[in-house]
Amino acid sequence: METKKSNKGLTVLAVIGILLLYMLIQILVGSVVGGIIAAFSVDDPTDVNALTQAIMKLTPVLQLVAGVILLIVFGLWYNLGFVKKDKAEGVYESGFKKTFNVKTIVFVVTLALGIYFFTTVFAEFIAWAIPGSAELLNTLMEMSTEGNEVVGFIYIALLGPIAEELAFRGVALRSSKKAFGIVGSVILTAVMFGIMHMNPLQSLYAIPLGAAYAFVAYKFKSIVPTCIMHIINNSTAMILSYVIPGDSNIVVCIVLAVVFLAAAIFLGKDLPVFKKTEEKAEIPA
Repeated sequence: METKKSNKGLTVLAVIGILLLYMLIQILVGSVVGGIIAAFSVDDPTDVNALTQAIMKLTPVLQLVAGVILLIVFGLWYNLGFVKKDKAEGVYESGFKKTFNVKTIVFVVTLALGIYFFTTVFAEFIAWAIPGSAELLNTLMEMSTEGNEVVGFIYIALLGPIAEELAFRGVALRSSKKAFGIVGSVILTAVMFGIMHMNPLQSLYAIPLGAAYAFVAYKFKSIVPTCIMHIINNSTAMILSYVIPGDSNIVVCIVLAVVFLAAAIFLGKDLPVFKKTEEKAEIPA
């Protein structure tokens, strides 16, 4: 019993370490590297306002650089630490092969859209409960694309989702599932995913979002479907913010959430990954 508790405690610390590493890379690139570049781009490096403005203009590019570094770090960690091991043990299953068929792709897309509209409704309630949280998130999103919308879109809609999936549904989930099983590892990684966003609104709605992604990654034994879902989620949010600026119509979002989630449940119930099978001690990537 003590050994089991110890393993769980060490696992929690390990997952927290993964979160801290992820955030540290973002901070080093955004604040340290960005600060150095900004200092050389302004006339007076002691002018705090000028430095802040320069860093804000650099934010989309700095995010892109951080995204590439995160992809490399967690991509290597995931592949060398888990995928390579599974291949050596002969238990590797290709996530691409399991995902890229018509029925599974339609399931992944409908589930992604259903979860997107569900979290949109959830976010509206959070914004109502925490005054100012929506304004803070809007400000952060504007900083992410200010001055270079194309670079900002590439990071938010593509690089960011893949890096986050590698870190949280890849390395963190694989590191925690043996100690906690499906329920504990899903909750643990979802909470860490929420903390990573570092603002009240996004952090709170990211928890159910992260739990849904973790559940899918656990069942598929792969991050391929969750990478697709995450890209769809972020791309939809970005595109709709341009096409339909302003607050979301909560009634429409509720209807769309119900329709897409119902379709996903209908499509997913017959997929092999969701059929009841005996749990194995080790789950391949």
